[in-house]
Amino acid sequence: MPRGNKVLEILLVVLSVLVIITTTALQVLKYKARHYQRKLTQEEQVLKKETVKMLSFMKKGDDMSVYNTFNQTFIREIDFSKFQSIMNLWRNGRTIKRIRITNVMTMGSGGHVTSWVIFNNNQNSFLYQSWIKTNRGWKLLWFNKVLPQNLAYGISNQEEIRKIKQMTLDELFNNHAIFRLIGNLKIPDTLMVVLPPGCKKSSFQLTNRTVLELPKDIIKAHSLRAHTLFYLEFATIRILDDIATCFIDVHPFYKDLPKLDHSSGMLLYFIRKNDQWIFDSQGAKW
Repeated sequence: MPRGNKVLEILLVVLSVLVIITTTALQVLKYKARHYQRKLTQEEQVLKKETVKMLSFMKKGDDMSVYNTFNQTFIREIDFSKFQSIMNLWRNGRTIKRIRITNVMTMGSGGHVTSWVIFNNNQNSFLYQSWIKTNRGWKLLWFNKVLPQNLAYGISNQEEIRKIKQMTLDELFNNHAIFRLIGNLKIPDTLMVVLPPGCKKSSFQLTNRTVLELPKDIIKAHSLRAHTLFYLEFATIRILDDIATCFIDVHPFYKDLPKLDHSSGMLLYFIRKNDQWIFDSQGAKW
């Protein structure tokens, strides 16, 4: 056999072996991924079932059915025509080929589902869904990357929102939920909370602590004088009939703090019973 043909034969054998090894390795990795995947709780299985149903509506372009998956406050305050316009903007003339769920998680009265949407032009779009467990079952709370950040709902009752803010501070500091975010850092005697532009100050009260609500620029300017390592900022708070959700962020003043080397936050849930708000559960943290 000519030397050139023998070399070619050897190369083909080597390539065949490499293909077999690569294919086997990929199969092993897929098996391990399936084998070690976290088993869904019973509640997460219920949420996944609702998610699959909602995503099937989305795949068909049935915006009305997707819209009706949202909580009642969203449906009451956001017109369907506006929602449909948002969905059309997101699709941008594309049709959905398939949707793949990648993670389902529940914590407290909330749930979070991540998925990938694959369009007909093979473009991929990450879809993060926030869900809330109501007395009508699991309902959508938000679509990240689809709904615009300035789409507001459930925020009109400022008196109720102030109550939720105070109860959030109670849960963080009187019931020690703050340590979930800051580790063993010392809690200062004076706490600073961001006063949003155009809002009037609230009179927050905490046992043995002073709470100052100040504009963010003033907080940053007086951080050293206040002898504190972090400050707080309320993000989105929504009143959804008999459920309230509160996102709150903790911002460090320094970058090298143990356990708090970057901004972090937490989601808290409250429920209304006998015309009074009570703390329900802690949700996800980030």
